[in-house]
Amino acid sequence: MRPFVCTVPLLLAFAGLTAPLASGGTPLAWKKPIEAAESRPTEEELVAVLLDAEVYARASADYADLRILDLNGNEVPYRLLTRTENREETIEKTWNAENLSLQLTEDGLDIRFALGTDDPQPTGIKIETPLQNFEQRVRVFGLLDAEETLLADEAIFDYSQYMDVRRTDLPLKQNSFRSFRLLVDRPTSEQESHLLELTRHLQGTGETERQERFTITRRPFRIDRVGLGKKETRIEVASIVEQNWELAIQSTSVDEELRQTRIEFTTQREPLSKLRLVTSSRNFSRRVHLEVPVKTGLRDDWNRIASGTVSRLRYRDIEEQQLELSFPETRSRTFRLIVENRDSPPLAIDGLEALGHVHQLLFLAQPDETYELQYGRETDSTTRPEYDTVAIDRLLAEGVNPLTFRLGAEIPDSRIPPERSSVRKLLNDPYFLTGLVVLMAALLGWGLYGAVKRMNALDETKPK
Repeated sequence: MRPFVCTVPLLLAFAGLTAPLASGGTPLAWKKPIEAAESRPTEEELVAVLLDAEVYARASADYADLRILDLNGNEVPYRLLTRTENREETIEKTWNAENLSLQLTEDGLDIRFALGTDDPQPTGIKIETPLQNFEQRVRVFGLLDAEETLLADEAIFDYSQYMDVRRTDLPLKQNSFRSFRLLVDRPTSEQESHLLELTRHLQGTGETERQERFTITRRPFRIDRVGLGKKETRIEVASIVEQNWELAIQSTSVDEELRQTRIEFTTQREPLSKLRLVTSSRNFSRRVHLEVPVKTGLRDDWNRIASGTVSRLRYRDIEEQQLELSFPETRSRTFRLIVENRDSPPLAIDGLEALGHVHQLLFLAQPDETYELQYGRETDSTTRPEYDTVAIDRLLAEGVNPLTFRLGAEIPDSRIPPERSSVRKLLNDPYFLTGLVVLMAALLGWGLYGAVKRMNALDETKPK
């Protein structure tokens, strides 16, 4: 049974040999000095230091490995917060116009109304209509002793037959009128759609035939109500700061069978929250999906984290676009954007832009003290520090503005022992475990074979 007994020492030796190979001489952690923007404070100050791309690239998913240490190696309590700033916020009050008069003229629908005594001065008008697939030209005048043009010529439209684009709002320039005239051109419209229905018959790469036709719809333009709006700007509203983060597009491919365009790109694991499509294409509306890789057992798969619609309409003086996809804050090395083409030609993908949050560590800095940020240790979520941050929270509630410090150059730091050994890391690797099971089965089979062979040899030497 000696070969079987040797199985355990062999396995331990194998684990001992693979542990250094797995680490590859990489540092156990990293550090960055925390530097004052100007001079060090001469008294205790609330300090904020922004995380950068290098920290995001190495820090754990839940930031549990972040530590601020002073010169003596003592941990300094901190608060990790998403950076915000006070920005102006615009809100809009809406109400319906009352006591409207309507007259049908040669020029179109002539609608007149006056503001109520308590109504504020409107900054916009909204035409409420149940119709779809229309385009109407609208003019707005202020009425007093004489008419004054407030909106010379603006289009309201709905192109839902072609794409998900609709606009029925009309902005007004600043004015003090209390009575208004709204002129909607051609109440019974022969809508020669400006979006041509274009049919092309292609043979190879050359166009052999081209047909164009206008879709003409004759119907009265119905208005349910005329809405009014007043925009007001409020200040001192805390808003999350977003900044551009770099990304690298790895591949762009078109799946003809699924009728999709797929763009894979990589980041440094910054906290992304928004993706912007850069394209020269126009007059489109496409569903898009954002995915990140996920491991299911031994299989690599993709997890969908967001879906939305990107669109662009450019025609004459009409220009509207929505090219951004928002999603919950996500840190991943790899992303995949899927654009649903259906039967339309693929969009021209000129690039992608990533936006995301910025995190900051806030702590109380002592005068003439030196601090450093350590990060990148292998750690479990349960080891996230729980500091007493009552003083920091109170200062923030009182509106104290922290001093902004910056992070210096990254330095490898091997003084910090890892919280998980390389052997444990290997034992959490499914590929290593599979190989280990195969090796153990082989050694066990070899031991059993040797034992049976020796037993047979003993039987042959016994006197008969």
